[in-house]
Amino acid sequence: MSVAGHAREPRSHAGGHGAASSTTSSSTRPPRNPRPWAELAETANVDNADTDELLDQVVTLAHSYLSKPLREVHFDLLRVCDRAGALLRGRQPPSQTRDLYLVAGSICAVLANVGMDYGRTTAAQPQAREGSPTRPLSRTISQYPRPRRTPVPTFTHDLTHAAQLDLLETLTRAALTEHYGLDGEAATVEVQQYEDNAVWRITPSDRDSSFVARLSVRDGRPAHQQRSEMRWLESLAAARTAGVPELLTTTSGHYVVPIEIPDHDEPATLALLHWLPGTAEPPYRQPGIAQEMGIATAHLHQPAATVPLPEFDRPVWDAETILLNGPALTSPGGHEQLGAAGTATLCKVTELITPALQEGGPGDRGRIHGDLHRENMIALPDGTRVGVMDFDDCGTGHYLLDIATVLSSVHRIA
Repeated sequence: MSVAGHAREPRSHAGGHGAASSTTSSSTRPPRNPRPWAELAETANVDNADTDELLDQVVTLAHSYLSKPLREVHFDLLRVCDRAGALLRGRQPPSQTRDLYLVAGSICAVLANVGMDYGRTTAAQPQAREGSPTRPLSRTISQYPRPRRTPVPTFTHDLTHAAQLDLLETLTRAALTEHYGLDGEAATVEVQQYEDNAVWRITPSDRDSSFVARLSVRDGRPAHQQRSEMRWLESLAAARTAGVPELLTTTSGHYVVPIEIPDHDEPATLALLHWLPGTAEPPYRQPGIAQEMGIATAHLHQPAATVPLPEFDRPVWDAETILLNGPALTSPGGHEQLGAAGTATLCKVTELITPALQEGGPGDRGRIHGDLHRENMIALPDGTRVGVMDFDDCGTGHYLLDIATVLSSVHRIA
């Protein structure tokens, strides 16, 4: 519908499909209605409040696109789309018609992004209904179809690994801004790993220092256990004996932030720590480095044995939880990977290890790292000390477990 069409009288239809064809001279056409726009404005079906409301809805939905399920955002956008189309089919001054078209264009831009993502995850990208896509927007804006009633896509099974990581990065950037007072959009983000946790190195644009953002996505510890982990890290950092990452709390003083991942049925939490500078995987063959790895282990265990940490709620690591009830001996995949001979060997190892872990008294057990292999150690910049990172598996157990893990990681490489 052209804007000028609002001011025209209907043409005569005496000639069937319209006698006023392109070959009819202009002198035979009915005269235009000379009513001024001011008069039309009195009967306009839209005012500034309507366009402002529509624009606010589009902005809100654009933000929702980052966190809400795509299907829900898609429905909401289509409802706003229909509202804009209904207004455009009415009568309004040119300035308001222009504003409506701008709002409708913004809706279509967001719809395009949602449609691509929705189509990527469901293989059911919305298709146009009957009618040419080249018709004016006012004739087709309400003709977009509702999505088919297909199963709601899930984060784990319907997104590729790369698409999952892109979504998690977007959510993390938003959380940095909202909860930590950092400019998440402008920050440089470098992915370090993505398995059960997504880990990035975060360098804000206005700072020289970096942070580690760890988003626990699947099979992660509940929030209260992660808070226990952070309290231990905070205690170790305050002691200044062990080189560990220092914690960064939110602007409201929280250790971890819950993150809602669309179409994901597991809770996710974000923690932010200062980047620990140095060289990963200390060169243990160099003189003194193996000794420093042992000193770093002792610096973890000594405060664990002497400094109380109330309400340290973390897993208990022993032969039963690690081996007998661990995935290697209980899951079908573990049996398949190990084979009959490997499973039998691991069962024999369990029989040998269990008595050793039962020896000693309370002083031989306490807070342990739980994953203290060489890859989770770092040669600090001073060249003499070794730091420790990645406390995600920390818990309570026999100190021998950490010592054995360090020696095992060196033995595997050697």
